[in-house]
Amino acid sequence: MMEKNVGNMDRIVRLVLGVLLVALAAVSYFGVTEMVSFGMEINAVAAVVGVVLVVTGFLKTCPLYSVVGFDTRE
Repeated sequence: MMEKNVGNMDRIVRLVLGVLLVALAAVSYFGVTEMVSFGMEINAVAAVVGVVLVVTGFLKTCPLYSVVGFDTRE
């Protein structure tokens, strides 16, 4: 198991942004409204980045932080 290296504020930001990106990608993909419409590539990137943010926020660990030796825990 990876060591936890994501602090509380970082975690909240990751979870909120991740959910927003996934929701934005879903709204655009399914055409819920014509106000939000992106290409398939942008939808895919937004969804993948959103899922990564949610997962890293939920697990409180970020592999990139581990590689560069960064830690946002108090």
